[in-house]
This record gives sequence, structure tokens and C-alpha cells, in this order.
Amino acid sequence: LKQTAVKSTVRHQLQLSKTKVFARKTAAIEITADETEKFVQENSCLNVAVGSVNYGLKFKNQLVFVMSFERADQEWRVSALVSKIGTVVPGGAAKLFNLFVRDHAPARVIAESDLRYFNGTVYEKLGFVYNTTVLPKSKFLETLLKKRDCMLQDMLITDSCY
Repeated sequence: LKQTAVKSTVRHQLQLSKTKVFARKTAAIEITADETEKFVQENSCLNVAVGSVNYGLKFKNQLVFVMSFERADQEWRVSALVSKIGTVVPGGAAKLFNLFVRDHAPARVIAESDLRYFNGTVYEKLGFVYNTTVLPKSKFLETLLKKRDCMLQDMLITDSCY
């Protein structure tokens, strides 16, 4: 994790972001995967993948917000939703999501929110419906789950022996 991006995320959650740029004052544009990748690397506290369709909001000729989408079979997935460090863009997600819907007319879009850092309300405001909570994947978690599964198997074997 990048310390500056993490601090910016915490400030945002506490509504203490230094700069507020309203989406209505920005220009919505389609941007390249390279532009998106660079912006995400500089401004996101998470390692997120960049999708094949990317939009950005520019304010005073500077990129302040990015939303990226990836197609998976018959549905689309929001792969990145990132604002510039220290900047909050009220209405930014809605402006870019509406542009994406206009341009691609998706039948279904899914999104994931890392609840360790975010609360997912941005997706609720866009009309997404909560489906399920999924545990994050990590080596530690995989090891822990394997140990738990082995313990459960041992208990099942022991119980079935009686």
C-alpha cells in the first residue's frame, strides 16, 4: 500500500479531503488504458486492474477521477474507481457510469468494494444492489482456510467413526 494514497483514503472517509471538485464542473472523456494505469498507480491505495473501457474526469486540464470497466462473458465489471489523491469529486462516479451506460448499453454490471477501506455506498448511489460479501484472497487467508478445512475433515472423519 502507498502511504499517501492510504492517508488520502482515510481523509476522504472522514470527509476531510483537501480539494472538492464537483462533477458538473468537469469534462468527461474516454481515456487510454495507459493513462488509466498511470493514474491508478499514482492515486490508488490498492492494486487494481485496469479494464478495457476507461473514462476520466478532467478539471482545468488535469485528470481528477477515473472509472474503468472490464467485460467478462455477458456482463461488465467495474475494475477501478479512483480519485486523485487529496481530491473528492461529488457526482463523479455517476457522471462516468452514465457515460459508460450510454456508450455500451450493458445488460448487467457488477462491482466489488473492498470493505477494509470503503463502505460501498458509491455503488448503492449508482443503483447497484448488494449481493454478497466475499472474503479477500491472500496467502494467509488461504492457509487459514486450508487448516480450518483440514480440522473440519478430521472432525467429520472422527465423528463418522463412532
